[in-house]
Amino acid sequence: MKFFHVVSIDECKEIVKNNLPKSAYLSVEKPIAEAVGCVLSEDVVSPDVFPPYTRSTVDGYAVRAEDVYCCGASTPAFLKRKGKVLMGETPDCSVGVGEAVAIPTGGVMPAGANAVVMIETTESLGEEIAVYSPVKRGENTVLRGEEIQIGDVVAKRGEKVSPLSVGVFAAVGVEKVNVFDKIKVAVLSTGDELVDVGDRAENGKIRDVNTSLLTAALLSSGYEVVSARRIKDEEETLRNTLFGMLKTADWILVSGGSSIGAKDLAEKVLSEGEVLLHGLALKPGKPTIVAKFGDKTVFGLPGNPFAALCVFQSVCHSVVAESRGEKRPSLRAYAGSNFPSSPGRTTLQPVRVAFDGEKYVATPVFLKSAHLYSAMTANGYVELAEKAEGVYQGEEMIVYPFIGKDLL
Repeated sequence: MKFFHVVSIDECKEIVKNNLPKSAYLSVEKPIAEAVGCVLSEDVVSPDVFPPYTRSTVDGYAVRAEDVYCCGASTPAFLKRKGKVLMGETPDCSVGVGEAVAIPTGGVMPAGANAVVMIETTESLGEEIAVYSPVKRGENTVLRGEEIQIGDVVAKRGEKVSPLSVGVFAAVGVEKVNVFDKIKVAVLSTGDELVDVGDRAENGKIRDVNTSLLTAALLSSGYEVVSARRIKDEEETLRNTLFGMLKTADWILVSGGSSIGAKDLAEKVLSEGEVLLHGLALKPGKPTIVAKFGDKTVFGLPGNPFAALCVFQSVCHSVVAESRGEKRPSLRAYAGSNFPSSPGRTTLQPVRVAFDGEKYVATPVFLKSAHLYSAMTANGYVELAEKAEGVYQGEEMIVYPFIGKDLL
């Protein structure tokens, strides 16, 4: 019988970091809409101010605040109506003492005006308006450059580009941004017992979860999936498929076939490259293999879907994220009960986080081998160190979200 020579998760991460593909650090320029989901490789600096002009935030009349300071419901201020502001145009009139100019939401403030009275607080009286509610200087307006000035950093290196950040880039005139290139990854699931998602799972067969699960995890994390296949546990098929994938992929995620047994084909085929490790002090994820083929890396992940996802997130993706300066989302919470760890291995314990009115409480979600749905009900996990014996109720800990899930 062959035993694993396990390495710690920190040692494993160092191995992965030392063998990252060039694309992990390569910066490319992309149009802002195409950069969504990518990680910025440098700060984005605003070339313009925002808002680009002082404008109204309501429909109403641009006025001098000092002309309506003393008005009220029974003592209105009477102002001379003087033209109107058109959307998308520079005002062709100004506001003098005792004057008002009609203005729509978003309209450019005319010269001389320093506030806007809402139309609901006014009454039209032909060539005049009556104002029944006072306003302060700057009320119902936003000033030019109030939010962003030229040279302001509107997004930092390591931040993931979101639709909202694209909106900010567009608002200040940034057409393209520099982001890290996408690592090209192939997904390969092995197992005689696997059938297509649309097939019936009978006579000892199970539906192929890992191909879909890992592909989704990769896409939601900003990778490029160049291939995704499922094959039988046949040595020559595995070898031919693997070497074919190495032509286009930086990484290959192989799931299944990494446990010790008669069909432990992954280690045999991966041994044709340089095996960097076989055995990881991680629960779940002990039967993990990492091998190098030239400048390409192959990860032999466990066949259990949840374990495969945990290894990808806590090792593969975390190393890439850390190398690119990405901020790791997390939340401080308190243990809702006592729960054990696995001394000698880093334990990834799924938890369900909720707010009890005073603090965030994390309750452990215990899983059996095939309980994928139970894992889905967890909204995060905690990392328990190798030497930890467990967690006591009320103990503070850091909770991390699973890929693609929000903590709350």
